Amino acid sequence: MLDASRAGIGPLIGRAAEMRTLTALLDGIETGGGALVLRGEPGIGKSRLLAEVSGIAQDRGIAVLTAAAMDLDRWRKAADDALYGAKAAGRNRVTAASEIAGARA
Repeated sequence: MLDASRAGIGPLIGRAAEMRTLTALLDGIETGGGALVLRGEPGIGKSRLLAEVSGIAQDRGIAVLTAAAMDLDRWRKAADDALYGAKAAGRNRVTAASEIAGARA
């Protein structure tokens, strides 16, 4: 993930409260484990906030894993298609993410 402050994008402005919240969540993850999921409407700055908090996490030695967003309706259709394909093959579940990706193709 892009670490904005290290990429020379400039300081994060107007997000002090959000950064305090995210940093506090990192404190909990660091001491007790867990995960952070950030969601919201497109264009509100999620990627920039995550870039900032991921830099802090990496500095602390916390593993940072990322995933790309997907339109929920497309995801639901792909998952339904994959499950239908699994059932048609005599299985009760999808066994790999690649089956869902293949259902979208």
